[in-house]
Amino acid sequence: MLRTTRAIRENIDPRLIAFLKCQSSGYKPKKSDTFSRDDMNNFLKDAPDEKYLLMKVVLIFGITGACRCDELVNMKIDDVEDNGSILIIRIPDSKTKISRTFVVDGNSTNGVDVVEIFRKYLALRPPEIGHRRLFITFRSGKCTVQPVGKNALPKIPMEIAKFLGKPNPEKFTGHSLRRSSATLLVDSGADSLSLKRHGGWRSTSVAKGYVNDSLYAKRRATNSIIRGENSSLPVIQKTSSPSRASTSSDTMAIVSQPMSTSELSNVLTSTNISSSKSLLGTGITIDANNCTFNIYVNK
Repeated sequence: MLRTTRAIRENIDPRLIAFLKCQSSGYKPKKSDTFSRDDMNNFLKDAPDEKYLLMKVVLIFGITGACRCDELVNMKIDDVEDNGSILIIRIPDSKTKISRTFVVDGNSTNGVDVVEIFRKYLALRPPEIGHRRLFITFRSGKCTVQPVGKNALPKIPMEIAKFLGKPNPEKFTGHSLRRSSATLLVDSGADSLSLKRHGGWRSTSVAKGYVNDSLYAKRRATNSIIRGENSSLPVIQKTSSPSRASTSSDTMAIVSQPMSTSELSNVLTSTNISSSKSLLGTGITIDANNCTFNIYVNK
């Protein structure tokens, strides 16, 4: 009844969705190319500020915060808080209506202080501007009062790719910044939940798509096949036993090595995990995902 009513009043054939699914079989959408961590470091270090200062700030913010182009275009100067060694950037409104906050760390990257790059760009801002937009036009080492528009900002990744000598720089679009951020995060070992929080995605399938395409995930799958490691088990690593008097910072500095399945079985058998001492005295660190904890309260 409902389908017939829609077909009569809205002229929509109920078989349209099935037809479109059949036609889209085998279709692979084109995706923007991504920047590597070396690409980012090389551009920040080698590109002259007289021409590329605005592009550097856009690259830093776009990759660090997985920002969409419209989020960068509409970003206000009030959304950035300078806390000395770090920048706290807030995105109050986004495509998915999820507000986000990310941090730009002032620690030097490849000899470049990214916070100082932003401060240098901010210092060139004219004193009297009739708007609060953060990104304004930058030419010949000077800033104008004209804000960077929605058509100009998506071209910045292509200009960065041209400077880096990338093949097919036209494949680097405004979405390249967000895709680069997600790819770098997942390749460092993050899961889909962390990725969703970072980029503000509502769809789990989108986040899982980055995880499935990750080189980190593919290498882990290869190790499971070749070395017989069960990827569904928590990754438990063995470290050299720290002394009782060692501090937490000393413990964090210990270099760990993967444990074999037999070593894991022996350790779990000989260690009382439920004790109050936990695993601190065994030199074991646990990196586990998708765990189930059963908590029993004795009354």
